[in-house]
Amino acid sequence: VDISGEEARITTYINNLHPQEEKPLYALIEKLIEASIPLWDKSLAPLSEDSFMVNRDQRIPYESVKYDPDPEDLSDSEGPQQLPGEDEDAYWERREEWIQAMREANLVMPEPGEFTPLEEPPKFGLREVYGGRGRGLQVIVKLANIELTPEKPRYERGSWHVEGQMNEHIVASALYYYSNENITPSHLSFRAQLDQEAATVDISYPQSEHGWLSTIFGCEQGESAVQELGSVETREGRLVSFTNILQHRVGPFELVDKGKKGYRKIVALFLVDPGVRVISTAHVPCQQQEWWWKATQELHLELEENAHISKGGNKGAGSSSSSSSIRAGVGVAQGIAKLPLELQDHVLEDVDFPISLQEAKRLRLELMQERKEFVVKSGKLFESNTFSLCEH
Repeated sequence: VDISGEEARITTYINNLHPQEEKPLYALIEKLIEASIPLWDKSLAPLSEDSFMVNRDQRIPYESVKYDPDPEDLSDSEGPQQLPGEDEDAYWERREEWIQAMREANLVMPEPGEFTPLEEPPKFGLREVYGGRGRGLQVIVKLANIELTPEKPRYERGSWHVEGQMNEHIVASALYYYSNENITPSHLSFRAQLDQEAATVDISYPQSEHGWLSTIFGCEQGESAVQELGSVETREGRLVSFTNILQHRVGPFELVDKGKKGYRKIVALFLVDPGVRVISTAHVPCQQQEWWWKATQELHLELEENAHISKGGNKGAGSSSSSSSIRAGVGVAQGIAKLPLELQDHVLEDVDFPISLQEAKRLRLELMQERKEFVVKSGKLFESNTFSLCEH
């Protein structure tokens, strides 16, 4: 994507979108990329300088775990009493459960204090840094639909994940929800890893007391140090941007009218790390066999027409502009187009590139399985850092 001018301009084809037949859609995607750039600027600004992300104080200071009142300070006459014939150990176990329940109810929450605006991140702009000639952006474009029917009226929820894998180098996403029909409100949730040692090192707490963790940090002792940050409603017309250091998950939704179909449609834009160049459609010719086949047939007709005109004394015929961008990716088509149609069919059926629709569907299933396994493995790694408070 060229961003050197005032408007973003797509300079290569988008896989599965014919650059001529779907030209109006290219223009819409360009506008969407242009709208996403300021959001990406804001999302990536805090990450543009390492010093901005380290040694940041807690937004709400929390130094000591306190209870009001603390059931440990109450006299033995308060709270549950030993029943006649009750075993001593059973009584103290029951009383300890009461103490824990009281502490959960009486935990003193930290006060937010006087509001002060968050520190402004450093100034950052993709256009200023990468808008120079030859330093545009690489953007992966994905169109996705979730369709519901009376037979399948509910979408439960997605899985926690980040976008892409290491070879894709995705640093940020922009999701545009362009059409919702007959579905209940849905939300996109986010979560992030927490540095539990930095978060709790200066907190004073009672020996072997961990119940406050879930209330203060939303985590449990011995479990993953991952905090859910909240969610945003994915209403129609909304454009959501976020960095790829956050895991996200699609929330559940269902049909409003269970007797009719419904859907949610989005355009997803995945920004590749601008400092890294990955293999893209700028380097790979058009992969759809149908495009190649059609371009070859058009060339064959042009050759026949030119030959007919040439016999009539007019040699000024030129090539059609409607398929010029396709020919650039399938140069061999010009040679094939000179063959009789029967031989063209044999050639097109026997070559293993470009890819047929059947082969593309097979590769898609392989990719889906690979991504599914990656989501599971990366999720386990994401949750591998656990809360482990020291006893004292």
